[in-house]
Amino acid sequence: MSLIIKTQANGLHQHETKAISKIREAFSVEDEMRKISPWYGYAGYTLVDPISKKEGEFDLILVTNSVLIIIELKDWNGKSIKSANGNWYMDERDMGVSPVSLTRQKQFILVNKLKGLKDKFKGNPGFVPRIYFFVVMCGKVNFSNLPDDEQKHVISLDKFLKFANKNSFNKEFKPHPDAQHLYKDFDLIDQIFTQKSTPPKRIIVQKYKQDDELLSHPKNLYTEYEATSTISRSDKAIIRQWMFSNFHELSIQSPKMRAELLNHERVISAEFKQSTHLYNTALVPLIMPEEDQITQQYNELVEYRQSHLRFNDFITTICPNLNEEDKLNLIQILLSKFSEMHNLGISHGDINSHCIWISPQKDVAISHFLTSDSKNITNNIRDFQPDLVFIADGQKSKIANVQAFKKDAYMLAVIAWHLWLNIRLTPKALNNICVNSDHWLADLVRKAINLEIEDAVQFLREFNTKRPVQAVEFIANISCLNEYITSEKLNRLYPEDDEIYEDDERDIILYRSGDLCVKEWSDVHVNEFSSSDILKYQHFFERIKEANSQNLFYLPSIERFGISSKSRSLFLVNKLVEGITVDQIETTKESRLFLAANLIEAIIHLHKLGLPIGRIDHQSVLFNLDDNSFIFNDIIDIKEYLDYESAYYPSYIDNPTNEQCQNYAIMRLVCEILGFEIGNDSLEFKWVSDAVNIELKESEYPLGDLNRLLESIETEQIHGDTPTLRIPVPDKFPELKIFADNKRVYVALEKGRNANDVVVKMQGIGGSIQFILDPNTKTIRFVTGVRESDVVPHYVIDQAMLEINVALDIRHSVGRPEYAELSEFLFKIDEFSTAINDVLQEQANDQDESADVSNNLELSEDYKADQQLFTQENQLPVEHSSKSRDDNLSDDIQKLAALNIDTKKLWKAILETETEALPYIVLSQPLHLVDSKIYIARYEDDNDVLDKFPKDSLISLIYKTIDFNGEDREFRVGDIDIQNSLAGELRVKGVKHADKIKVGEVLYLRTKADKSSFLKRKNALEQILRRQSDIPNLVEYFEPNSEIRPTHYDITVTDKDFERYDQHNEQGEVIVSLNNLQREAFRKLINYGPVSILQGPPGTGKTEFIAAFVHFLFEKQNVNNVLMVSQSHEAVNTAAERIRKHSHRLNTPLEIVRFSNRENAVSNNLKDVFSDSIISTHRNLFLTEMEDRVLSLSQSIGVDRDYLACALFLKVHLFGHLSRMWISTESEDNQLISKAEWNNLSTKLIERLKDYSKELHTSLLGWNSRQISDRENQIWEMLDETFEVQGKAANNAKALVQIAFDYDQLIDSPNANYETYLSKTRQFICGTCVGIGHHSIDIANQSFDWVIIDESARSISSELAIAMQSAKRILLVGDHKQLPPLYSPEHAKALGRKLGFTKNRIEANLKSDFERLFNSPYGKAVQGKLLVQYRMAPAIGEMVSACFYDKELVTGVIEPLGKPYQEKMVRVVPNIYQHCSVQELRSTVTWVDTSEKFSDGVGTTFFNKHEARKIIGLLEKIHADEELLKELKERSKPNEPPIGIICMYGEQKRYLRKQFNSKAWNEDFRSLVKIDTVDSYQGKENRIIILSVTRNSPDNKIGFMNMPNRINVALSRAMDRLVIFGASRLWSMPKHQESPLGEVLNYIKEYSSDRTRYQYIADRKNEFKLNANIKTKTSRGISHE
Repeated sequence: MSLIIKTQANGLHQHETKAISKIREAFSVEDEMRKISPWYGYAGYTLVDPISKKEGEFDLILVTNSVLIIIELKDWNGKSIKSANGNWYMDERDMGVSPVSLTRQKQFILVNKLKGLKDKFKGNPGFVPRIYFFVVMCGKVNFSNLPDDEQKHVISLDKFLKFANKNSFNKEFKPHPDAQHLYKDFDLIDQIFTQKSTPPKRIIVQKYKQDDELLSHPKNLYTEYEATSTISRSDKAIIRQWMFSNFHELSIQSPKMRAELLNHERVISAEFKQSTHLYNTALVPLIMPEEDQITQQYNELVEYRQSHLRFNDFITTICPNLNEEDKLNLIQILLSKFSEMHNLGISHGDINSHCIWISPQKDVAISHFLTSDSKNITNNIRDFQPDLVFIADGQKSKIANVQAFKKDAYMLAVIAWHLWLNIRLTPKALNNICVNSDHWLADLVRKAINLEIEDAVQFLREFNTKRPVQAVEFIANISCLNEYITSEKLNRLYPEDDEIYEDDERDIILYRSGDLCVKEWSDVHVNEFSSSDILKYQHFFERIKEANSQNLFYLPSIERFGISSKSRSLFLVNKLVEGITVDQIETTKESRLFLAANLIEAIIHLHKLGLPIGRIDHQSVLFNLDDNSFIFNDIIDIKEYLDYESAYYPSYIDNPTNEQCQNYAIMRLVCEILGFEIGNDSLEFKWVSDAVNIELKESEYPLGDLNRLLESIETEQIHGDTPTLRIPVPDKFPELKIFADNKRVYVALEKGRNANDVVVKMQGIGGSIQFILDPNTKTIRFVTGVRESDVVPHYVIDQAMLEINVALDIRHSVGRPEYAELSEFLFKIDEFSTAINDVLQEQANDQDESADVSNNLELSEDYKADQQLFTQENQLPVEHSSKSRDDNLSDDIQKLAALNIDTKKLWKAILETETEALPYIVLSQPLHLVDSKIYIARYEDDNDVLDKFPKDSLISLIYKTIDFNGEDREFRVGDIDIQNSLAGELRVKGVKHADKIKVGEVLYLRTKADKSSFLKRKNALEQILRRQSDIPNLVEYFEPNSEIRPTHYDITVTDKDFERYDQHNEQGEVIVSLNNLQREAFRKLINYGPVSILQGPPGTGKTEFIAAFVHFLFEKQNVNNVLMVSQSHEAVNTAAERIRKHSHRLNTPLEIVRFSNRENAVSNNLKDVFSDSIISTHRNLFLTEMEDRVLSLSQSIGVDRDYLACALFLKVHLFGHLSRMWISTESEDNQLISKAEWNNLSTKLIERLKDYSKELHTSLLGWNSRQISDRENQIWEMLDETFEVQGKAANNAKALVQIAFDYDQLIDSPNANYETYLSKTRQFICGTCVGIGHHSIDIANQSFDWVIIDESARSISSELAIAMQSAKRILLVGDHKQLPPLYSPEHAKALGRKLGFTKNRIEANLKSDFERLFNSPYGKAVQGKLLVQYRMAPAIGEMVSACFYDKELVTGVIEPLGKPYQEKMVRVVPNIYQHCSVQELRSTVTWVDTSEKFSDGVGTTFFNKHEARKIIGLLEKIHADEELLKELKERSKPNEPPIGIICMYGEQKRYLRKQFNSKAWNEDFRSLVKIDTVDSYQGKENRIIILSVTRNSPDNKIGFMNMPNRINVALSRAMDRLVIFGASRLWSMPKHQESPLGEVLNYIKEYSSDRTRYQYIADRKNEFKLNANIKTKTSRGISHE
């Protein structure tokens, strides 16, 4: 044969196979071109470009004796093809991107492949063979209208076959004589296709690319593959590849019958649209092809829901977490789906594991309706259906002649039983069904298997009948109150001295007994208590106990409380307090406002505590004006107090609630404190009196809370303290007034011309003033400018160093201007003095740096180019890859001591600047168009930016820019589809200006709910600052100098308790156990609080610790609820899974809810407790049971059961379903049905009505959907007449079905408050720090026994506040020596202005609250430390301990280097590096010097080509060591590469990735390497870490590298080996030797005598060259790339 074609399996379509056969036949001729060797062809191969890494899938490549020809085969049939905007259109149908363009890209790939062999060619040495390409049309279509540049590459199959002729071939390709010896290189070219790394061509259908095989039909009729969109990885589908040649029925070879078969599922699923319960259940083909497109081997695209798992996958991954009740609920939902199908007259015919899909939310989907039948349709494929079934042969014979519905019931029983036993359903299992159990479900399953159940309707009915209903009966025991009951008489315990108060009915009395106040409630008979009485009193005592434990300043100290059985009375005893009443207050305006605000905050806090409150009037509150305090001397009451005659009762409200009464009384007291009558206007307190009047006029829900009143007081406080200064200026300047912009006059500072002068510019609303300041004498020398301006431009705010609350009245001076008043005012402000000092310090630093550079470097041409880097140091940076990190911190940053800012001031500043903190992304790739409506915006960030938003948020993507006037401008890019977006990939709808958005741009996310995503953070912090948190003085615990005495809880934890958390191997040996330091920390944390803190350095097992701690709280401390949050989803998932594992293993019942706004953020093992899963399950169960529940009430409301059933059908399945489907017709995104289809939908629904009422069915025949919807009232009347039901009975029935319908609509709507219910009723609640604050969860109005915040050192105050506001006890877990909190650049600058520190102080001052607490006197008393690390090899761990943890960190890892060892419960470093071929890995820690060349600056970030080359060189060495690679791969976990490259700068990451991707690694090696920035690496680890320090700039500055946190994180990610690439000349400089990397370098050099542990690899020739350059100053300086 003169043409040999090699084919990759599964790589070709049927039409391609036919065309290739014709080409083989035509080109298999003997002639001069083929006389020495046959030609070769390669069909169905995929090649990967060694440079760009792009894939090309080749239909056919012909290798002739002189050229290569790429052939793209298209079997298109139509009238004509046109080209427009890069796409081809056949008869106006979009066929996608031009095949010519795509094939040209494949030509480039093949050229690059051949270039790699250029030096090996023998036929024409030194030359790469020419490559031609054609798009060959196999069908009938006119392509003459294509542009010339495309048309020359398009040819019909018939014309192409003529190239087999020598003359035609030579005329077309004109081969050079020297090139006609390609046969000599056939073997070489063959290697391109036969090497292992060449994968088969993957199928692409409608932009979906084939992935892994999912399913193969037992008779090979079709194979199914998972498929991923080529545009967005979030889009999935199934490719079903049909092999019609394998069918026995010959009629299937007819295109018409194939079309009937492929359309059958769509026809069946269309029937589902008439059912509320089913319309979203079927998974069916997405596109119906034309008959002539369905070839012998046809690829069909089928819907795939990523949220659902096939039955066997569900059994394996989710089912083990389900309890018996969960499984029964799921079986019930499954049966209800098929019951509804059978009700519609539809059978499935092939129920098996392949067609049942279940989501963790217990939502059931059904696929593979190929074998279905329906009484309402004509079944044209009945002859094919026996071949299509999956049922095993043994089962097939048993149910071969069974009626379809009964067959479905049989297989449903099999499915249900396998689900109940948690067993996968396999052909073997089907042939060996054994139901040996006395459980009621087993009886039902046996009945169905014995073919005694007719259909799924009967199956579900009997299931519901047999399923036991659990009756819950609770009887409270009086022993619950034993600790509170005394047998002593109250008057003997506390004899009465004076009566203070007695109510009219004489059942409550308040009296003095010595220095105590006693409140007594009479007529309390313990022996007559009911269960509800016991619970009421128990709750009352627990609330008092809780309030007393918090030492609330506004409640008197409670000495005792309880019940005296002999006196038959309830009593409360507290210290007697003295003070004045509200009518005696005489004090300042500020003090009155302070008292009023505190009074409101106190009552709000008491409401949150749930403390029962009684009488509030002028006698209830006593004030002390010496310290502006107050105390409630009589407010606690077990009964509601309503005194209708009291002035403090809101008589204007009808039947007010107890809380409304209390709020009115407090509001009246506030008016009395401020000195005006309630309801009157006040000139002195206008904001407050206005708020009171608004509250009094509120009609919807008056006095629902007091927040409006509190905000008015705070507004009054703000507007009362802005001073006005008069500034005299010369006549040449205009007179004007400058007002504070929301209390902000912006102050910019810069160095003056004279050495010690500072130029000050102050700008607010109205204008600006600029003057020269002498900081030595603290005087203003002269004014240089006054300018009018109505607004404050954005650039002014951006350049300001601080904000001052002042108004300036600028007037012409009389005589010489004096500025003493202004200068004295400014220098009294600490923040102003600090900012002045920083400006002067910067000036001194710049002079030092300039001298340093000039002393060390020749100002050569190269160096002048490097000078550009200097100017970039003065800009506030945006480090895109790792979220805005300031790299322009001076090297003297450590000399600028952190300001001693008190926490309350810091939190208030965060509160006031929170609106600056819009979440944002940095675009990492150009916006990518998915289709005409959707773009993909990709970003790189470890944290999920969408986590900050509720799942129902409408989020806009915003682009900000500055116009030519320097003003801020922004425009909306588009709206984000939150449900279909992923971490790192946003789906954006309605995109505008896509061409203006470039890679690297910052895009902000803002909700249409007016920034609600961060308002919740603001509100949480506000609540804490107002003392409304469960721990009212919470902010005081975080003060740097806090000396609060911790509460000691006296809790015993024994060693046996700890041993319960040991983990054992198969031999029973303990392999994981809490070590002694962990146990010590455990005991301390649980015993001291209420705020406790745990430091968990890298690899110290904090997740295992948290899991044991939480389990102990539930099992031994009997806590009611625990809230656990963390920064990342990954940390939440890991900890929650570990806690759940302990609970399962130790048989501790634990109800969990995992909150998240998207399912893909929740791990598989938690998806059953994902909030949406729980809610969905509840909804599905309700739909399943709704009819039975409603019909069970027919007798009690006095109507016939048939009438009620018909009424329910009308409401839910007729009117309700038509209404829901009509809404769908209006939806662009979720259109389930067209308007024409909707109008005809009523026909099928009316047909179903026949089962409920034949008379009503007859009356409605012929009505369309619009008529049904418009005449709903008339149809209800027809129903009443048909069943002769009238009056009250009819109204009750309609009200009942309306309630059922409304409940169905409400369950999964945002208004259902179901998530609030879950957060209040579940024991263990978990989510991310920000995500848990979503309004639907309502954390703010709840109370948790413990709140545990993991990764808390990375959280800003407002993120911590969300969880902390509701905590009785708090455990903060983190490590302040790792990554600090992440502030957006705008937020950081705004905080700097607010607090008065410059950019040089930002990192020093914006430390985490974790660190402030940890280092305070209080923190030292309550802190625990985990100090044994199990991650880093000894040499790495000891270095990290010495450089970052004061040598406290102990190593629990050994590296025996192949020698025997005795240690247990340690990690062992594998002995795979010592003798490998890679020098850098033979030592545990290696520093590779890269001093030879400077780094390059890009904006405010850096990259280093020289360092990147060296790192790629190291990777090449590792790649070449096959034994090492094998060992690394065997020890790798899925999705955890063993080699991590950490870059200190984002630009270096981008550059390294580009260089790495340009190399021809095999795919296995690519999967072993991860490249990222340090800010994306906390919490992660790799066996080998390669650190790219990057920075080596000629100015010798080190920027943020002087901060130890990031360096610590970078080094401590390494498990086995650490290789540092850095310029040692920079870190060896005297001024940098005490920097973090300076200390690391010194440590390595100091201990490098032990080469197994540390080595330093210097580039000696470059070191010599460097020294020569510096000393002689004659060379061009250090070379700069």
